[in-house]
Amino acid sequence: MLKHLLVGLSVALVVYCTVDTINTSVLKKILTYSACHTNCEGDLPDLILDLLEFEDTYEKIMTICQKIKGVSECLQEKKCGFANRFVMIYGGFYDLCTSKKFNYITAYDQCLQDNLDQALQDADNHCEFTQEIERFSHDPIVISNAGKGGATFIPLISRTGPLCTSTICFLPNFQQTLDAVCPVAGSVMTAAMMRPFYHGLNFVNNLGSAVGSTIKRSVPPQCYPLGNKTFLNMVRKPRQQY
Repeated sequence: MLKHLLVGLSVALVVYCTVDTINTSVLKKILTYSACHTNCEGDLPDLILDLLEFEDTYEKIMTICQKIKGVSECLQEKKCGFANRFVMIYGGFYDLCTSKKFNYITAYDQCLQDNLDQALQDADNHCEFTQEIERFSHDPIVISNAGKGGATFIPLISRTGPLCTSTICFLPNFQQTLDAVCPVAGSVMTAAMMRPFYHGLNFVNNLGSAVGSTIKRSVPPQCYPLGNKTFLNMVRKPRQQY
């Protein structure tokens, strides 16, 4: 359960960084769960991590959209355990690709091909998200705990403070930058990015008090807004036409 809160930071956002400087093997360990999930997901985790190259982002998202519904159906058909995992990791992409948000995105096909990468890079330069995801992926505590599951994610979660700060900066900055050139598209994509945080908040709130308290104590104060519905709604509200 701790793993899936962390993944909300790792893959919910499409951001700029270079694969050469990011320890992607650590991120893959965070994404890995069970053979059942791995068999259904195929190369989906790799496709999402490829977004970290920050090249041809729109085209890569379209490829993910072609695959993600089939992955969801496979997980249901095979009855893979812990259904919340898919929602926590891929919920933002699934929402973007299978809801009416997809119509808004494809309506701005050319505009996004021309401007999405630049909008993401501008937001990243302003908020230093690249530096923080790189720092996080090379953190010795993160490296030593990634992929182990269970209580080992408590110290891992505790290392996400600077990453949360950058995320909180990045989301509205990206939204405003992209909306300025591709109206509505920035808000639509940001709303999809926020979905894993909504799911994470609901997931923690539905846990038993003892487990929920353990998780909340491990979360750095910088991350609190990402578990606050008021903040999440505030980020989404500038454009609610979709």
